[in-house]
Amino acid sequence: MPLYHHYPSSPDAIDGCASRLFSNAGVLRGLMTDVQARTGLARGQVSGLLAPPMAVVDDPTVTTCAKTAQGSLWAAGAVRFFSGSVRTFNDGVDQLNAEWDAAVADDFGVQPPYLLPTTSPESAQQMQTDHTAEVSAARAARKARLDGLYAELEEALDKDATLVGGMLDRGPNPTDGGRLFEAGVLQPLGSELSDAYNPVDVSGGALLAPPSSSRSTPHAPGCATSSAASADPRFGSPPAAGERVPGSRPGRCRTTSCVPRRRAGPPASRSVVPR
Repeated sequence: MPLYHHYPSSPDAIDGCASRLFSNAGVLRGLMTDVQARTGLARGQVSGLLAPPMAVVDDPTVTTCAKTAQGSLWAAGAVRFFSGSVRTFNDGVDQLNAEWDAAVADDFGVQPPYLLPTTSPESAQQMQTDHTAEVSAARAARKARLDGLYAELEEALDKDATLVGGMLDRGPNPTDGGRLFEAGVLQPLGSELSDAYNPVDVSGGALLAPPSSSRSTPHAPGCATSSAASADPRFGSPPAAGERVPGSRPGRCRTTSCVPRRRAGPPASRSVVPR
């Protein structure tokens, strides 16, 4: 059994939550285009007093879908950010366990007693007792050092969990968006999402604006998995069911498998665990 343990939810499971959030945005986009197309057909069948209200009858649905899709994409980025934090934590834990296992195999660097043929039984026993005491002291010192490094890993993960929770509470904004962009978690979610928070190119903006109000070219009806949703550059290509969203880094998805869990630990600066 390892001395230190990974985060309870695996990074792949957390990425799965992000993938589902990303897919939800595609579902909403498909609903939005379907509503527009169907109301466009109905709009062509009315005139006179009914024409003005019919012209904007789908605006509430379109606006709600756009805002909710925006929130889903934002949450997907934040959850992917946290999955990267968990990977960093787990990698650090693996290094600590590897160092501990190597130290155990080497008696924590304490050399065994050298017994001569002329060494008396009493002296040999005393030398063995002294060796055991030295190993015990070296073991305690090594564990204390590794415990401190493990506490730093926990503290770093806690900070990221708090950060991601704040991102989800605040919603889309340039400051957090720039941080997510720099972490590399927005780029796989679509060019518009990525470009909106690229600090090099722009200062920040809306992730998803409601579609154009122009009625001249209505979208064809489609479901969440139709080409109308998957071809939209705002969403890129929605992943298939069960497909993991790729990415390099680390949130609070509303499923138990990817809710950041707070960890207790003394304040410490984040550091790279030495090998």
